[in-house]
Amino acid sequence: MKNLFLLSSIVIACGAQAALPKAVLSNIPGAATNVIPGGAFWQAGDADAFDAIRFSPDRSLWAISGEQENGTTDLDIIVRGTTSPWAVTHVVALEGAPTFLETNELWVTIRDSMSVANNGSVFFGADTDSPTTSDDVAVEWNIGTTLLGREGSPVPGLTDVNFGAGNNSVHATNDGRKRWVSTGLTGAGVLTGQTQMIYETYLGTSTVLARSGISVPTGQLISPDQVITTFTGDRLQSAAYSGEIFYNVVLAGPAASNVAMVLDSAIHLQETQTYSGFSTGVTSLSSGDAHTITANGQYKMSRAALLTSAIDVCVLNGSVVAATDAPIAPSSSELWDDAPYAPTFIYSTCNGYGETVIGGTTNNANALTNAVIMFSAAGKSTEVAREGDPVDLDGNGIADDNAFISIFEDNKLTVTDGNVAYFSVEVVDASSVFVGDVVVAVVLPLTGDVDDSGEVDAADIDLVIAQFGSTTPGIPEDVDGSGEVDAADIDIVIANFGRTR
Repeated sequence: MKNLFLLSSIVIACGAQAALPKAVLSNIPGAATNVIPGGAFWQAGDADAFDAIRFSPDRSLWAISGEQENGTTDLDIIVRGTTSPWAVTHVVALEGAPTFLETNELWVTIRDSMSVANNGSVFFGADTDSPTTSDDVAVEWNIGTTLLGREGSPVPGLTDVNFGAGNNSVHATNDGRKRWVSTGLTGAGVLTGQTQMIYETYLGTSTVLARSGISVPTGQLISPDQVITTFTGDRLQSAAYSGEIFYNVVLAGPAASNVAMVLDSAIHLQETQTYSGFSTGVTSLSSGDAHTITANGQYKMSRAALLTSAIDVCVLNGSVVAATDAPIAPSSSELWDDAPYAPTFIYSTCNGYGETVIGGTTNNANALTNAVIMFSAAGKSTEVAREGDPVDLDGNGIADDNAFISIFEDNKLTVTDGNVAYFSVEVVDASSVFVGDVVVAVVLPLTGDVDDSGEVDAADIDLVIAQFGSTTPGIPEDVDGSGEVDAADIDIVIANFGRTR
């Protein structure tokens, strides 16, 4: 993301605004949010101390990787914590510390593509200080480390095939299926082009869900259908409750159409794909952690570029929900714009209700406030945060800490089904001096929660009925923002009945 400095006066975008961003983790020396169990701290002065935070499907637990203070250097670390109350409770893995997998074995490099389950297990890939032919592992941690797969070890269920030198994106479903990407497979049973796979273990059985040189996704846009040649190791995601897998691949076909997102075994998005309202097709897919599948499997989100028309798009379940040169919210004169930042979008994700959080740069005339995050739900748009917004560092609920958002960190945003957004930002003071790297939480409107009680219940239905027919602007009973309280608003509350923060 572009490096920007603070503006003393903040420009407010159209639509409602979310709550004040509150720091939950930071590398600010002396801050209560800069604490790691065991008396350690996050790496001070590091503008990239945190990776994306991950939540268990039930939202009770979270895990994050980042950098721990170690003098003038830093150490890879994963910690796990609780959401209610918010606390860092355990160190899962630390560079230089014992893995407890083999005698005297230590962690070396810990990967940030990981997941956390409702039972508290954290799944990740890493390198250890074992010999290079066996130093790459996929593991499960839950107050102890369990080996799932190790480089050079035989793959159960395959003849003369060993796990490879890259084991990444370790995920688990709620019923106990554990899957990950393993690249660089070795052994006499590995034929040319078959060196990568998505592997699953479940109740003592092993399954190769997809394999390079063999698997041919259905629904390809260019004939003849081509085999997968490459899995992008850090881009596998798994739907915890429904079990689908969502991943990035390179196909054996022409370069103009060989990159795709695959859902289970079918093409979900592919280069050359076209969308209604756009004159050109997809020419590239965004790299990095720029795609989402929700725990219920109902919503999939990706980003793509239509480079021949200089348009970037965010795609939800096959439909474009944000695009370069389009309004950031309905009827807004502020447009998403790639002039300040070539990819336009910094964030794009969704929750299990199909509500989206999208961040990017805009055509705002002030270069110091032209990066913004927008939340869209039930026809309404809410501004989550903007460059220059104050940050509540001490948790007192007041913007009195001389701390302001300077940079939104690409692809480090998660939104829960309870509509709380968590994202990483760089923070500066009023003189544009770097303060620290901070993970903030922003409470968003809970769709259907008219009385803002934190739960959608009968009281919310009663409030909408009491205001039925009202055209008073901006009242919460107008749930969809249509300008009138009507049957559609009652339907939205009923559809969200029982939701809690």
